[in-house]
Formats: sequence, structure tokens, C-alpha cells
Amino acid sequence: MSTYHFPADVDAITPVLVRDFLRRNGWQDRDHPNKNLLVMDGTIAEVKEKASLVLPADPTMDDYRARLRDTLIILVESGFARSIPALVDMILHWDRDIYRIHLQAPGQQEQLLPLEYAAHIIAKYRDFIAYAAATQTTPRRFFAKLTKAGREFAEHCYFGHTFIGSFGLSIECPLDLPRELPIPDLPPPTVFSRTVTERVARGFASMKDAVSKEDPEVLVQSHESGFSGNMCEVLTDVYEYLEGRDIIQRIAWSPELAPLPDLAEATQSVRLDERSYEILKAASASLQKVDEPDEDKTIIG
Repeated sequence: MSTYHFPADVDAITPVLVRDFLRRNGWQDRDHPNKNLLVMDGTIAEVKEKASLVLPADPTMDDYRARLRDTLIILVESGFARSIPALVDMILHWDRDIYRIHLQAPGQQEQLLPLEYAAHIIAKYRDFIAYAAATQTTPRRFFAKLTKAGREFAEHCYFGHTFIGSFGLSIECPLDLPRELPIPDLPPPTVFSRTVTERVARGFASMKDAVSKEDPEVLVQSHESGFSGNMCEVLTDVYEYLEGRDIIQRIAWSPELAPLPDLAEATQSVRLDERSYEILKAASASLQKVDEPDEDKTIIG
């Protein structure tokens, strides 16, 4: 008998999210006389057999948690996902890219992190995402101050669920995708939020390349599609503040919008350690050519 692991955020799944997930996979609502039930009909792709799924329509019903878990097991066993955690991600985070940041303690494993550290890290990664959006909007080596576009993008993002580890946090960037089933044979939509994630992914790839070659110029030369000087600076500030704690960063792409083929490896872990810190520090210094944002200039005459 198989044993299934259910992640902590499984109970954030509502009947509406399950319905929308099945609709995107070609299933349809069935009009059922018992309005307390959500009934969906569809086809299991792997075996091409018709099937029905029944779930309480109200998440506050006593048996909802148990029935939800049964439903997830059925969907995994039917080939909708490789595991329960992957399926939960597909249902909960279908319309967003997620940055996962995991701090590793030096020496003995820390069970807790000082509150001021946590607050500082969240604020710095907010700046990192904001500068990524600012650079994507107006590619520059370095910004004297954060632009309006960067601030507004950061306000559009969310602080997601923490996860198991010495300290783990998530930043969720919504992609504003349509909830309906996409039309076959049409190209995927162009979404600004995704282009910001792609910039971060290319920056991570360039950082790994620069570390392997021990050459910060790799990061400098890739600034038009990767990290700006501000993004490098924020990451070095984070590392300095954490006093020797390494940071593991990775991107979880929205399951409804596949990443570009050359960015597939960006889902893998990227470590910010002493070696990458030195590379980022040198690249940041080289990119510190200040361009004033046009939107903040005032001309009088």
C-alpha cells in the first residue's frame, strides 16, 4: 500500500481551486441535485477512460479535509502529477512563479532565526524582486533609486508559505493568467511577470557561470538580460548581514506556463556562498554607473 506525504499547505486548497484545475485539464461540471457536492466529469488521459470526481462543495464541511486527500490521491494515481506535493503546487500555484529562499546555518543547525534577521531578509528580497522588475522595464546597469515600475511590481507580489528548514521563505509573483482552458495551438501569452522571473533565472545562471570561471565580468557582460548592479548589490547585502549563513535559492515556475528551454536548469538550486558573494561584490562595483530614471526628472523652463 502506498504512503502519501501531504505538504503543510494542502488545506489551503478549496473546492473552487480543484474545479478550476480540472477545468484547465478538460473536465466539465456536472449539474448535480445535491448542491453540497462538487461533481466533475472528464477523461483520464493515461488510460483514456471516462471518470467522475465528487468533492464536498463547502470546505468547512466536517469531511472535507479527508475527502480532499482522497481526491488528491486519485488524481496522482491517474497521472495528473508525479507526487502529492507536485499536485498541490499545480493546484495552488498554477498562476504564479515562486522564488524559494532557504538559509543554511553555519555549524550546528539553528532551530530559530532572530526576528530582526527574518524581517531584514524579507525586505531585501523585496528590493531584489523590485529591482528585477525595474531593470526589465528599463534595462540599465544601475539605478540611483528604485523606479515606480519596480515598486508597483513588488506590491503585486506575495509573501508565500514558509517551508521546512533552518529558515525558508517563498515570494510569489502572480502571472495574471486566464482561469479558462487555453486554446490549443495558440502560442503562450506574453506576461511581464514571467519576463521578470526569466531575468532572475538568467542572472542566477550567469552567477553560477561567473563563479565557475572565477570571473565577475561574466555577470557584468550579461546585465542586459540578467542582474543589474542593484540586484547584485542586494544579494551581497543579504550575505553580509547573515554573517556566514549560505543561502539556497531556486525558482518554481508556474505549471501552467512552461519556462523557456534554455532556462529549465534555473529551477535547480543556486547557492549564495562566500565565492559567489565575492563575484557579486566585484560585479556590483563594476556596474555602479548611475543612470537617473527619466520619470523622476523635473524640467523647468
